[in-house]
Amino acid sequence: MQTSLFSFNLPEHLIARHPPARRGASRLMVLSRRTAPEDAVHTRMDELPRFIRPGTVMVFNDTRVRKSRLFARNTRTGAEGEFLFLQPAEEPEDSPAARPAGQPAGPPEQPAARPAGQPAGPRGRPDERIAEPAETLPPGPPAASQGRPPAQPPGPPAGRSPASSRMPGRWECIVNKAKRKRIGGQWRFPGGVSGTIVSAPAGDRRVILLDPPPDERWFETHGRIPLPPYMRRPDEPEDAERYQTVYARHTGSAAAPTAGLHFTPELMDRLTAAGIRIAWVTLQVGLGTFAPVRSELITDHRMHAEVYSIPPATAALVESAKKEGRPVLAVGTTSVRSLEAAWSAGAGRLQTGEGSTSLFIHPGRPLNVVNALFTNFHTPRSSLLMLVSAFYGREKLLNAYRIAVENQYRFFSYGDAMLIIED
Repeated sequence: MQTSLFSFNLPEHLIARHPPARRGASRLMVLSRRTAPEDAVHTRMDELPRFIRPGTVMVFNDTRVRKSRLFARNTRTGAEGEFLFLQPAEEPEDSPAARPAGQPAGPPEQPAARPAGQPAGPRGRPDERIAEPAETLPPGPPAASQGRPPAQPPGPPAGRSPASSRMPGRWECIVNKAKRKRIGGQWRFPGGVSGTIVSAPAGDRRVILLDPPPDERWFETHGRIPLPPYMRRPDEPEDAERYQTVYARHTGSAAAPTAGLHFTPELMDRLTAAGIRIAWVTLQVGLGTFAPVRSELITDHRMHAEVYSIPPATAALVESAKKEGRPVLAVGTTSVRSLEAAWSAGAGRLQTGEGSTSLFIHPGRPLNVVNALFTNFHTPRSSLLMLVSAFYGREKLLNAYRIAVENQYRFFSYGDAMLIIED
């Protein structure tokens, strides 16, 4: 199937560049998998509980967005560079820990050829932003606690890659002006942290070794919220709260699980009061979720791995619902990917604990766990759009998007919402 089949026309004014004035005030399109998009119900988020069957297990991603956008100075040229920190990188065989003392992390940076008299390097400009997430802050008030995972998830099951295999001081980043960020380049970050680029995996990605290794306090103090570039504005104070779910708990994402931005503590309480069971997963959103699909055929696209965790309480709720024929409703595509990656079809069970997944869900790939989906309106030609197409059907989904445009729905991270149910 060609990637171009997942394109659609979207007027510029329907891209939501700011959140609604009040969290939870978004519009909601309700669709049934059994009927045509023309039969959609157009309502608002306040009405969500009446469309969800009592006994449904509703699964939320409780990741917390890291302030992962930072600026640094090149120690040789003085040029400013922008870095979007994705996740700690896995330690390679020739890691600094394995090198003799004093051996450099990589070959020295080679300056680019330039005409005589041209300055060594321009200062970075705020409007020359890197390709940030397509689809960051103190935690909000706790939501319903039912099924809440423990603060420290259990150890990883056999056969799945744990996050602990990653090296704390070695980070994978997306960078601006990638050609100028060569292996061996030295960068000075805020707070007395220095960085050396040690590898260039592909395109605008770089792996940088930081000394001393950063902690979350460093990101919180010196980092900026990584707003998507289509918002075409710098982050503002309100984004520290609004580009974050009210139930965010486990820090590590480079982008928000945006379907969750619509929920308020009051709405969570109403869902629980309506007999809906709340469950939690954690998927640290990274390049796997928001990297664009650039291949001509969707089957040639390769997802990057992201770390996720399934607590035992969530596995118990989901497995019980599957056995009893009750719906499992995933809030957001990241919840879908976590559940489907952890599902053992043969055993009919969710594997608990921590793992990593590069699962790419697209039309033709069946879903084994999820039979209802709450999501946002996604960008054209994205893996997110393809995942929802796998659930609802490509032609039906694009028709629903056409109807959304006609009805002036707001699109993307701060936009309106869609609920797809079986009935």
